[in-house]
Amino acid sequence: MTNQTSENNKRIAKNAVFLYARMLLSIIVSLYTSRIVLQTLGVEDYGIYGVVGGVVSMFTFLNSAMSGATSRYLTFEMGKGNESRLKETFSTAFIIHIGIAVAIFIIAETVGLWFLCNKMVIPEGRMLAAHVVYQCSVIGMFFTITQVPYSAVIVAHEKMDIYAYVELLNVGLKLAIVYVLLVLNWDKLIIYSILMLLVSISISLIYRFYCTRHYKESHLTLVLNKQIMKPMLNFSTWNMLAECGYAFRVHGSNIVLNMFFGTIVNAAGGIATTVQGILLGFVSNVVTAVRPQIIGNYSRGDLSRMNNLMLSSIRLNLFLVGVLTIPMYVDAPYVLKLWLGNVPTYCVDFCRLLLIAIFITSVSQIVTIGIHASGKLRQTSIVRNIIYILTPIIIYIVLKIKLQNPVIGYVIIVLSQMIVCLTDIYILHINIPQIKCLSIFVDYVKTFITAAIIVCVVSGLNENRQTTFLTVCVNFIVEWALLFIAFWAFIFERYEKDMIKSSLTTLFKKITEE
Repeated sequence: MTNQTSENNKRIAKNAVFLYARMLLSIIVSLYTSRIVLQTLGVEDYGIYGVVGGVVSMFTFLNSAMSGATSRYLTFEMGKGNESRLKETFSTAFIIHIGIAVAIFIIAETVGLWFLCNKMVIPEGRMLAAHVVYQCSVIGMFFTITQVPYSAVIVAHEKMDIYAYVELLNVGLKLAIVYVLLVLNWDKLIIYSILMLLVSISISLIYRFYCTRHYKESHLTLVLNKQIMKPMLNFSTWNMLAECGYAFRVHGSNIVLNMFFGTIVNAAGGIATTVQGILLGFVSNVVTAVRPQIIGNYSRGDLSRMNNLMLSSIRLNLFLVGVLTIPMYVDAPYVLKLWLGNVPTYCVDFCRLLLIAIFITSVSQIVTIGIHASGKLRQTSIVRNIIYILTPIIIYIVLKIKLQNPVIGYVIIVLSQMIVCLTDIYILHINIPQIKCLSIFVDYVKTFITAAIIVCVVSGLNENRQTTFLTVCVNFIVEWALLFIAFWAFIFERYEKDMIKSSLTTLFKKITEE
């Protein structure tokens, strides 16, 4: 291993540590605040917050598309080392995001508002609160969209420690919101929506201040370089198709379930999505840490390093997914009961299905970076768009014809994500033949089989036992031990094992010296 590669690996590890610290804070606070918010707002208001905010999110696919393009081109230009080009890229991206924010604001205040008033199933007497939630979501969306170029600059510079520091403030403010909800005796849904908006705006402004103070390229000059804008818009156009389909799948599926089963099912789905977001966000730290170097290696033509980094990242992500999701899957009823107290109907089933989806998404995240690095998004965008758009339509048809069970909707969502992952792996192979896509597929299958076997073994051992805190802790230890043995024996490569041994040895020496 060269000195440069070693330094890059250390930087990735350091960034991952900061991101994990950030996520750990988010997990602890999210687990606590979700329980209190659910109990304080009630199931109906919690469902309203999730589904009404989702209507606004449906219109943010333009922003998601440009976010990928901005991150890709800023990182690419940084890899090339052209500072003037980098500054023009940032300014061009910011102007485009302003245009997107204005366009989505207009759509949200016309089409979205009409949909809220005429098609959403909102409990009687809660329409005013639903409108407040909606308008707060629209305003928050505007700040989120224009924040994207600044976040991309921080990631491109691999300054992940900033995320950890700002998260300290973020979790503190969210804890303060919980306290306010418990103290004030007014419409708590309205209070919650307004305070969450203020927190979102505050965090956004902090990131902008940091970037403008530390990075020259983020000093806005309002320069619109057409040579940069054209490929960026071309990239984002194809990315937009996939993001549009994804937004339609996620929020369209929620709306379909709302039409058939009301806000109670949306509340269960909201809890399940929160669990998925927490766990997926934790493993996604690997993605954020390696993204700049994967794209940077492609821009420099170092495809061998890019291949090794992608494969190792996928294996690490799959291992972390197993560590987090297998215990949660086995003991979901007990954990949710301990966490929430009153578990909404269908919540356990929804959680388990979305935990399976995390295994799939963790692979897709790394594969997508490779596709984005190549800049060739046409094929994957078309395929993803078709699959995503068909998903809520299929859910609607199935529920309308025969199966009046909301669980079937989540089964269809998981299957659609699996198809997307497999097609992405194949398309990556077409775009960059040097990437060993067969190895990605093999690692994915091995991990899925391993997880299924562990779940079956542990579930079988506990079939006639009463679930207690002690049995859950024992289950965790057994599951983690089996997973580590399986990965060490069948999935991790030799150089990855050597790296793990070296890291553990270094850590042990530091501990003993202290």
